[in-house]
Amino acid sequence: MALTYKFASGLGLIYVVIVLITSGLGARLSDPKILLPYHSSYVTNFTLHINLSAEESQMPDSCYKWHSSQPEVATVQLINSSDAECSDRAMVSAVSKTPHRKTSMVFAENKVTGELLRCIVIVDSIARIEIETTARVLYLEDSPEELIIRGYDDEGNAFTNLHGLEFEWSLQSHTGADVENMVDAHNILRILRFSESHYTTPSHIERLESRGVQGDMILVEGIRTGSARVTAKIRDGAYKKVSPTEVRIMVIANLMVSPSEAYILKSADVRYKVLLLKQNTITTITMPSTQFYLEVVEKDVCTLNEKTSIATALDMGSTEIKLMDKNIKMTDSFHHPSAMLHVVSPSYLAFVVWPDRKWVLETGRVYDVVIEVYDKDSHKIYPSNNVIIKAQFPKEYFKVLFSTTNGTYHRVQTLKKGRTDIEGALSTIIKSDGSEFAITPSLKQSQEVDIFDPITVEPPILFFPWDPVSQANHQYPLKATGGSGEYVWSSSKIIVSTVNVKGEITTGYVGSTNVTAADLKNQAHFGTSSIHVLPPSDMQFKPYYVEAVVGSILELPLAVYAIYDGVKYTIQDCRKMDLNLSFSDSSIFEHIKGFVRLQEGSCTVVKVEALQQGHTEIKVSYYHGDIQLQSSVTIAAYNPLEPVDPEELAVVTVASSKDVTFIGGPQAWVLDSSKFFQILSSQKNEVVGVEQVAAFGTQRSSHIFRVVCTDFGDQTLTLQVGNGKTAKNQHPAMEERTIRFSCAQPVELHLHPLVSYPQERLPPCPVARESHQPIPVPCHKDLDIQVIVTDVSGRKFDNFSSLEIDWSVSDESLSSTPTASSLSTEITSAYGRMLVTALQSLHLKKIPGELVVTATISRYSQSQLRNMGTSISSQISPKISKSLELSLVELASLSPDVISVFNHPSNKVIMAISDGSGYFHMQQGKMGVTELKYNDNSKEIQVVPLGDGSQTVTIYDLCIDMPEPMTATIFVSGVGSVQLFVMDKVEEGNDMIARVKVLDIKGEPLLASFFSLMGLKLRPASDIISTRSHIHKSTDQFTATFIVHGSNVGHTSLKAVVQLPSGTSVYSQSRPVEVFPPLRLSPKNITLIIGAVFQVLSRGGPQPQSTVEYSISNSRIVSVSSSGLLDAQELGMTTVHGKAVGQDPETGETIVYSEDDAVVNVVVLAGIRIHSPLTRLQTGTKMPVYALGLTEQETPFSFGSALPPLHFQWSVNIDKDIVKLQSVFDKSGIVASPANNFATQLAAMEAGQVTLKLKVTPPKWTKVQIMDNAVLTDEIQIQVFDKLAVISPSLCDGKILITPNTEAIIKTNRDSVAKVSMRVVSFAQTPPVVSIKDSNQIVSGSVTGEASIYITSEEEFRTNQTLVLLVKVRPVSYLMINSDTKLRAQPDQMTAIPIGTTLYFTISYHDDVGEQFYATNLEMRHRCSRYDLVQMAVGMENNTLVLKAADVGQTILKVWDRSNPWLADYINIPVDYAIEPAQVTVTLGEIVCFETSVLSEKGYRGLWSSRGRTITIDHTSGIATAVMVGKSSVIYNVSSDVSTHTEITVEPVKQVLLESTMQALTNTQHRNKGYTVTVLLDSDGQIKGDNCSAQVAEEMYRPTSLPFRCQLELASQSGEISMADLFHATAMFNAMTGKFACQIVPKESPYLSQQTSTLSSEIILNVIVPQQEGQPEIAAQPMVFDFYPAFFVHNAEVHLTTMTPLSSVRVSTVPSLIGQIEAIISDSSILEALTPEKDTQTGSVLLYPIRLMDTIALWERENLNAYVELVCQPTGQRVKVPVFIRLIGQKPDYIALPGYSSRESGWGTLIHVIFSNYQSWLFILFLIVCTAIAVVIGYHVVIGPRYKTTANPTAFLSPAGAAPMAQFSPGGTPPAYTPYTYSKSPSNTTLWSTGYGPLDSTSPIRRSPYQRSSP
Repeated sequence: MALTYKFASGLGLIYVVIVLITSGLGARLSDPKILLPYHSSYVTNFTLHINLSAEESQMPDSCYKWHSSQPEVATVQLINSSDAECSDRAMVSAVSKTPHRKTSMVFAENKVTGELLRCIVIVDSIARIEIETTARVLYLEDSPEELIIRGYDDEGNAFTNLHGLEFEWSLQSHTGADVENMVDAHNILRILRFSESHYTTPSHIERLESRGVQGDMILVEGIRTGSARVTAKIRDGAYKKVSPTEVRIMVIANLMVSPSEAYILKSADVRYKVLLLKQNTITTITMPSTQFYLEVVEKDVCTLNEKTSIATALDMGSTEIKLMDKNIKMTDSFHHPSAMLHVVSPSYLAFVVWPDRKWVLETGRVYDVVIEVYDKDSHKIYPSNNVIIKAQFPKEYFKVLFSTTNGTYHRVQTLKKGRTDIEGALSTIIKSDGSEFAITPSLKQSQEVDIFDPITVEPPILFFPWDPVSQANHQYPLKATGGSGEYVWSSSKIIVSTVNVKGEITTGYVGSTNVTAADLKNQAHFGTSSIHVLPPSDMQFKPYYVEAVVGSILELPLAVYAIYDGVKYTIQDCRKMDLNLSFSDSSIFEHIKGFVRLQEGSCTVVKVEALQQGHTEIKVSYYHGDIQLQSSVTIAAYNPLEPVDPEELAVVTVASSKDVTFIGGPQAWVLDSSKFFQILSSQKNEVVGVEQVAAFGTQRSSHIFRVVCTDFGDQTLTLQVGNGKTAKNQHPAMEERTIRFSCAQPVELHLHPLVSYPQERLPPCPVARESHQPIPVPCHKDLDIQVIVTDVSGRKFDNFSSLEIDWSVSDESLSSTPTASSLSTEITSAYGRMLVTALQSLHLKKIPGELVVTATISRYSQSQLRNMGTSISSQISPKISKSLELSLVELASLSPDVISVFNHPSNKVIMAISDGSGYFHMQQGKMGVTELKYNDNSKEIQVVPLGDGSQTVTIYDLCIDMPEPMTATIFVSGVGSVQLFVMDKVEEGNDMIARVKVLDIKGEPLLASFFSLMGLKLRPASDIISTRSHIHKSTDQFTATFIVHGSNVGHTSLKAVVQLPSGTSVYSQSRPVEVFPPLRLSPKNITLIIGAVFQVLSRGGPQPQSTVEYSISNSRIVSVSSSGLLDAQELGMTTVHGKAVGQDPETGETIVYSEDDAVVNVVVLAGIRIHSPLTRLQTGTKMPVYALGLTEQETPFSFGSALPPLHFQWSVNIDKDIVKLQSVFDKSGIVASPANNFATQLAAMEAGQVTLKLKVTPPKWTKVQIMDNAVLTDEIQIQVFDKLAVISPSLCDGKILITPNTEAIIKTNRDSVAKVSMRVVSFAQTPPVVSIKDSNQIVSGSVTGEASIYITSEEEFRTNQTLVLLVKVRPVSYLMINSDTKLRAQPDQMTAIPIGTTLYFTISYHDDVGEQFYATNLEMRHRCSRYDLVQMAVGMENNTLVLKAADVGQTILKVWDRSNPWLADYINIPVDYAIEPAQVTVTLGEIVCFETSVLSEKGYRGLWSSRGRTITIDHTSGIATAVMVGKSSVIYNVSSDVSTHTEITVEPVKQVLLESTMQALTNTQHRNKGYTVTVLLDSDGQIKGDNCSAQVAEEMYRPTSLPFRCQLELASQSGEISMADLFHATAMFNAMTGKFACQIVPKESPYLSQQTSTLSSEIILNVIVPQQEGQPEIAAQPMVFDFYPAFFVHNAEVHLTTMTPLSSVRVSTVPSLIGQIEAIISDSSILEALTPEKDTQTGSVLLYPIRLMDTIALWERENLNAYVELVCQPTGQRVKVPVFIRLIGQKPDYIALPGYSSRESGWGTLIHVIFSNYQSWLFILFLIVCTAIAVVIGYHVVIGPRYKTTANPTAFLSPAGAAPMAQFSPGGTPPAYTPYTYSKSPSNTTLWSTGYGPLDSTSPIRRSPYQRSSP
């Protein structure tokens, strides 16, 4: 019920609020109540209007009907009504005919909604009137003053207006005491009509003035000084009783006293002036005046000289100096013009420089320096003439041109640049009598002045071309010097040229402008450069190099001129002019486009590349309108000058010559060949002679010189080729090359027969390798013998024609003897070099045989020596001789050459070889048809058939080149088929060759000429490929070739088919063919700095069988990985090559299917600039800003991923919260590191202006990433303005922003429950901005603008709701990447994205003020700098991206619009490990504490897991244990999107160490915790991770398995006892210490206690890491311990009596513990332990004697319980042996002797005591009997079934003695992996000694059994 009441109350409250809001937003009347005056003859009117609401103002059919409730009081008349029924304005008229108060209601009713508005109209009589005025003092010649009459009723209520009433205004003179001097009021004031003034006449006054009467408003103007009264009264007779009203107006002159306020020093004076403002001009009134005079109020402060108007200060204080007017009496109460005078003390001096008021001056300029004096309150003291200030200007820096007498003003000229101080001192005031008034202490002050040289801007004047077609912008950097060095650049006409902050201008429209560089410290100092953008008037090529080597670049400077003021000027930069370029011969040079560097005197450079030798005329022209410009120049290209013959060295005999040939070099200048030269000079003119040889024909372009040897010697020849300077070739080219030339003596002769050998790949001729054997040559043709002569260095002579050679033969029947004249010279040309070969022809007579040919050189040719003019001897000594042995043979032949062999194993056929050299090589065809055997001795071939088919055998003569090798065909058998050979891949648009062979039934290929008869065709399976015949291109006579063309991308197959005459078709095997798109690398142009990484992408190529291999043309500049990852190393330009490669399925060879290149430029960063899409931003918006280089290619891809990274520091110049710089990952809680932080986001917070600054700092590295390793800076101005908002009333911002040509869906909350309609409110805009489609879809057109959508909701309950939605259609100004992934970190903030995290990005689009678009039509594109670190995909929604951080590193993400690539944003995505330790390497068994600061969005921690078997990890704490060798991934999951990981490597254990301070072990049971031995695996620390030890201890972490095991063994083996009976060793991990250990726990073996006590052996501890996968078995160095066994007590108790007072305790132990066991008596007053003794029978048993002492205490005690405790210190064992004492007989008499003190005792006493207390004894006996019966019954019921009775002689041994009474109490819980077995106390404990009975029944009380308890 209460809940229902609260709900109803809430609904009621909401209803009330809605009603109030609705009523507040509805229409209302302008005035809810009006008070109008009664008038007897005239009607007073008032206009009411309706203030419409915002909704009603949009409704054109709003209609209000008016009426009055009392028409006799007030009537209503519509204003501007179209139908005489409705109007939003009405005039109310007071028509009451009685002066009494009347009231009426005026109603306005909305005809549509029925809404009723009302106004209360009251008509009453006027009780009084008053004149209102804003000023009662008027200045002469000032504007008229407006006077208004206000009326009031008798209750004091003001009437709404008095419009329509007539008033009578008049002027009255002011009646004062001086009636004689009274001035008429009409001479002081004048009443003006509104029509006579410049004031706007009110409508109701205009009607009255037209009738010549006055209303409630008039204008009054002052004529002369004085005062008068203005009176007004109502003219209506009904208001006779209403008193007139008046106001006094005073008219004064507009006078001022100067100075109006002055602060002066004591004894200082000041001269006053009286100023008059008249007709907007100020004139000075000469004082004293007949009308005015000055008067001092406080005469003790100063005196005033009325003649001079000089005031002199007398004392400290303030006074007023008034200007008095003799025409205005003192009784007049008005404020006289006055001046304030303050007499103060000086406090400090101040220096002011004019005209700039800045103490940054320029040399050579004249400045006015004023020294001002101020008091302590910083009031400026008047510079009196008698106040003396002494100023000192350094003469080195200033020249004083003028100074005033008082020293307050100085005119100086600056002389020198530098920083100096100006000093001033105030010390004296000169009084009027000439005496000095000293100021103590004197004031001194100095002013620091900076003087700089004038600012000059170079160049002072610049000219740029204006091209109205391209309207190109030109950039040019200006350089300013002088000033402070910091400048503010500006342009007087930015339409002509703009200038940036660095002084770089950008030209615009035609015209002239001045670019000014103003000093930042004083912008009045500036330098100017005149920039002129003018149409070009002339152009001309500048004289420069016009010759170039083929393949080189020729730069031709071109100058363009412009006319300015009749003078011709050179344009500075015309590289963007639309110039036309043409060649007379385009094959000689090629125009190279691109960037050109300007040369002095030119505005552009025409770059051409020489293609081939020749000359051409290049013509450059420019045409536009009446401007026609052109210029031409002739240029030439020549091949490089190179020596051809010889290339380096020529060797010639004396008296022989050699033609030296060069090619290339500059050609004769085509316009003037007279200056062409080619000069060959020698180093030694006496050794050679040089003569130029004319070149003709093909050698016409060669340079040939004949060089003759005249003496012996080596030298260098130098050739120079070029042109001299001509009129058209001011810079001619000249080339120079050298060769070596040797004139040497012959030493050796070589004879080589020119014998041809077979060209096939055959074994070499055996004779050619053995010089002693004759050389076989054919005898049927002549033989040429090559003659070669060499010098002492083995160099061949190029010409030895001066030598005479003698020839001889051994058998002239075989050959004729050669003569010297038959020696011929064969000249061949190879690559332009003339090769000279000397040949001696040997005429053979076609007879086989052996022949020896001999040649001898003995002399030079005498005639040649004589002709050459050499003087050397003709004889050669010793002679040079050489012989050649020849074997003349016939050509070999094979018989038969065609044979048919029957296929039978026993069939053999012989083929014989005859003649020839005797050295043959056989090659046989297809194997398996025949078996061929060659007999070298008989030169025969044996043929043995093997199967059907045919075979061909070929025989080669190895030493004689036969025209054709000997061949023979052997036919056996064969079958038929069709073979198709084709590649399985072809690039789209390319061709490939398919080969087809047809084999007969024997397998032999058929001739290709038969294929046309077979109808051989290729049949593709689809139109993906097409084929055409290419038979004439066959490689052999058996193969047909076809061209396969890749038409479309896809997969198909191809097969060959032949049509047999029988109609049967034979098909080849079908071959698959893939048509793939061409491989393309993206991007094609890459710019990087050193250390930057960028991944080039490839598209196309075969898929997926091929791989793309990347290579780099210069790996020193850039390295490339197999995935296309580029890493910039050094500066330069190189090319990255991508090849799609695969393997040929038939041959297995690597095939390049497709390839592409991309250019990589490695540059230094010369500058940085901030890219900001906007400079004016609306509050509440944000935009991205990022850094760019100075060129378009230097994007964040170029430097954003550099290693080492550049440091980017973003800042703003003020601390106010105007803007906020935030990372794109601000929502993710990631703080951007300065490293590579090239991008950030700027959020506009408050209105204001800030400077965004960027500072880029290079790393301290050896390689330069930034030019000169400088710090780069840039800054931009950002203005933030407030978003337009309506403050009152508070309204919601109902608008959306979309782009042109965009569709957007509008949804409302009433779509499903009401009928919603939309329409566009037309603003008469054509075409319309938006339209409505499908009732709720907005479609924008191509026009930008705004439109309103009128949305109406028609509810079921017949109520309509409307709202107006403003739609803005604007273009996109920028886009921004926004990260939507939220991450939290505790406690520190993250600086990188955790690896493995999934990031969600939203791309938002914004307009020119930063507002975000609701819908756009842009098509987003994205790219990463590398794809090996991230995985990216497009999100489910529009303009979203999903990115997975896959690996550690930095990736740059770029997002841009496909249609507008400049519309882009860059961000840096740093990815790092968020798990610590990261990439950790541990040893098997080590424990790692992983931790991370990553939290979920709500601050919760995630869960840990692992992928792999090498570790186990706790899901909550992240503690992991290495359980297997290998690698695994550690995963931390926060949510489905946020997950990170790291890698862990587990290495095998290499070493195991043991640590322990123990020397011995004991099996004493009191050591229930056992022993601990620390185990170290490889190192001291078994835990890794920050604060991991504390975390492990806190969690009490226990590994699930341990990598080692602990083993114990006895050094001396015992047959009865094993280690399992003594100790149990377990591997463990101690969470408190964080170390591994072996825990050794003693085991309880009560039945082996005696045997164990005498065991003498050492114990060995072995720790072993067992073998497993990746881990070999490792064992630690064994640790050896001494074993101290627990001693064994043989007797469980000791019995002593007074009869046998001596007994002993038998103990078994090892010899090492003898002497270490001590017996301690519990009561030394009755017992005594004697010295232990060894048992003589067994050496391992000790006897500890115990003696009962005979003392009086023995007989006086009632309780004789005692024990003997055996203690062993080394083992810590303690055993208590009970001692039972019995007293037998009577107390000895000697005890009663003196000295004994004892009470009386005996049987008599006992009987007496019993009978005296028999009741108590009976009751005690009864209780004992009952208790015994109850114990027996309970024992048999409860314990009896489990009880076993055994004889136990050691029932009373303590736990230390391993007796059955021992208890095991573990001190701690064992680890989970330790199989503990808890020992239980034996169940057969005996409560007393068996067989015990009292020896003497006379003393039953003293001999009660001994009660024992565990020690």
